[in-house]
Amino acid sequence: MITAKIPIEENERLYELYRYQILDTPREDDFDKITLLAARICKTPMSVISFVDRNRQWAKSLVGLKKLPADRNASFCSHAILTARLFEVRNALRDKRFADNPLVQQKPKIRFYAGMPLITSKGFKLGALCVIDTIPRRLSAMQRFALKVLGRQVVKLMELRIRNKEITHTAEMQQRIISIMSHDIRGPLCSIKTFLDLNTDERFSKEEQQDLLSALSTNVSRTLQLLDNLVEWGKIQLQFTERKQVVKLKELVNECIEQVELNILLKQNKIINEVEPDVLINIDKEAVQFVLRNLISNANKFTDKGTIRVSFFTDNNKCFLKVKDTGVGLEMDKISQILQDTGMFHTSGTRNEKGNGLGLSLIKSYLNKTGNHIEIKSVLTQGTSVSFSLCSVEELIPIFA
Repeated sequence: MITAKIPIEENERLYELYRYQILDTPREDDFDKITLLAARICKTPMSVISFVDRNRQWAKSLVGLKKLPADRNASFCSHAILTARLFEVRNALRDKRFADNPLVQQKPKIRFYAGMPLITSKGFKLGALCVIDTIPRRLSAMQRFALKVLGRQVVKLMELRIRNKEITHTAEMQQRIISIMSHDIRGPLCSIKTFLDLNTDERFSKEEQQDLLSALSTNVSRTLQLLDNLVEWGKIQLQFTERKQVVKLKELVNECIEQVELNILLKQNKIINEVEPDVLINIDKEAVQFVLRNLISNANKFTDKGTIRVSFFTDNNKCFLKVKDTGVGLEMDKISQILQDTGMFHTSGTRNEKGNGLGLSLIKSYLNKTGNHIEIKSVLTQGTSVSFSLCSVEELIPIFA
């Protein structure tokens, strides 16, 4: 058996595959109709829509097979994605690439295979629409043409799925932004108007007016922070797909620290960046900065004259950033409230800093969207550590001396 070569642009190909969010999804009638039509036109007992993942092949639709063997190395489709043309094996027993392949020697005992690569608009070959038989044969010109047309239809279906998701996603984001605007921003603005009305009331002394002005300043600052979070989160959410780039993680953490450093100094806290300087990682930089900056701000909120540490670690094939503080800690019921999918977390900081919980809510929304998650550990009076996953370990970039 000859194993198929890995495509030159394999990482980019895989990123395109994951962008379509089709792996491990349930069977769908529209895809099943295409495989059934392919089998009938080509007069084969088996037909498959298969996608080639990093170490496996996965079937979205099957005709004549209950399941598709998962090993990429034994996959005929891994050979099909190396060409832009129809890939045809007329007699696998006489083909040195496949003669001793377990799919040939054992069930389903493939003798004939023809696969049309599923090519996206960017030119990446994600898998194949293939027809399979247990006897040697060849396709007619009409059957080859039909497979090409049906292969294009599979890609169009995939593009339609992702467009529908984008439309639904955008509508949901618009509704949520409207909800936040009406609830969390309308309130502070009403308070400002109330103050302006009271400020002209001669019944209040100058001292009382000064107290009202101080309260107004705090209210305005909180509203501006809310707006900044909302705008940044909206940008991240509405792009729908991640914009990954290779970054030096320590430098990214330093940038986040610089943006909130004044608030840290005002509370006499010390922040330490423990990320090693040689960690290179392929991530959505803006989104990770958004999450990290909010977590550092929260750590500072619940810490006074203490220490905040930011570190990097890997666990269970995932990369994590951790923000650990020596603050007041959180009770278990509050941790459970934070981790809930709905609702916002409201509490005051060590200097009675107010918060609306939007930052944590938006963090969870982003992490859920990208298949990542957040972990919280806390001990009252001793501090809290919050870890969030960035990506898989495969996104780490090795550094060669």
